[in-house]
Amino acid sequence: MLAENQTQIAQEVYMPLSMKHVDEVCKWGKKGTSCRYLTFGGDFECAKTDPALKRVIDERSAADSMKAQGYNCEGVKS
Repeated sequence: MLAENQTQIAQEVYMPLSMKHVDEVCKWGKKGTSCRYLTFGGDFECAKTDPALKRVIDERSAADSMKAQGYNCEGVKS
């Protein structure tokens, strides 16, 4: 039951992004402008919709411990 609920929550939080969006908005692989919230777990996804993950990414970005530093849109929700 718990795993089923976690899967449902994950499906509500994450939405696979199209390659067009990843290239044009997230700027995947573009030095200095890549969105720091772009994640990959089978599909490209936006992590801005997960408050806990967003907070971790923001902390790492502020500590300059990751290369992707962009904040390219307001986030993508399903």
